[in-house]
Amino acid sequence: MSDGRVPRPRDPADECPVRSPWRSPDSVVLEVVGDVDLAVASSLLEAAGEELAGGRRVLVLDLAGVSFCSAKGITALIELRQLAVRHSATVRVVRPSRQVCRVASLVRCEDVLHDDSAVRTESSRSEGTR
Repeated sequence: MSDGRVPRPRDPADECPVRSPWRSPDSVVLEVVGDVDLAVASSLLEAAGEELAGGRRVLVLDLAGVSFCSAKGITALIELRQLAVRHSATVRVVRPSRQVCRVASLVRCEDVLHDDSAVRTESSRSEGTR
């Protein structure tokens, strides 16, 4: 027996784990949602590669929506930073979820969540207070 409701058609964008909610000629935000496993890590690297090839020089990764992150997800962040260096670009990770932070800590790669300029700024502040 049906209640008369018609299911909403599936929107492929609803299933895409890597979205680009904002971009400018030189920057882009890539928002990652859901489980970051082997397939999603590959999708992230592919999306980032396309943005870099398109001339973007700043990639901002918003990881607030990540509910699970495998070690391959952290490896993808490392590979993404290496790809950005080859394109003379910068990667900034913003709002990493607890799951991302936990896995980065477990594999001793917490530094992949911080951009170099933020690390340098914090270092110079602490040196100035000595």
